[in-house]
Amino acid sequence: ALWTYRKYFHLGRFFGNVPEIEKPAKEHFERMNKLMSQHLKDSDGDYLMGTQFTAADILYVHCLGWARTYGWESGFDENLIPYLGRCECRPAYLKADAIRKAATQGTSKQDVGKQKGVPSLAPSDTSKL
Repeated sequence: ALWTYRKYFHLGRFFGNVPEIEKPAKEHFERMNKLMSQHLKDSDGDYLMGTQFTAADILYVHCLGWARTYGWESGFDENLIPYLGRCECRPAYLKADAIRKAATQGTSKQDVGKQKGVPSLAPSDTSKL
């Protein structure tokens, strides 16, 4: 749903503009979020796969963030909001987000690690992930 909307609405000049795609794409995204929310509720932990944070969480949090850029937060319910908060508070997420923001604001990657509240993360240090 997210890619379909991006492709035919925001990148229409390349793929053909289909403005009426927004409504069905958003509705599909909201249906999928209901399923994901129920899965989170039924899991035995704080993450999609239970107590372990996995690649599935990284991908889904990316999608939720992408949806926020479209203003689609109305599909986030009482299970998804705290889940997103837990994931976005993780040290690796904070570091990656700071690097992304630095890239869009002209700050160097070297300066990012020196910013207050951004933990240093060596490539071999997985204990902080």
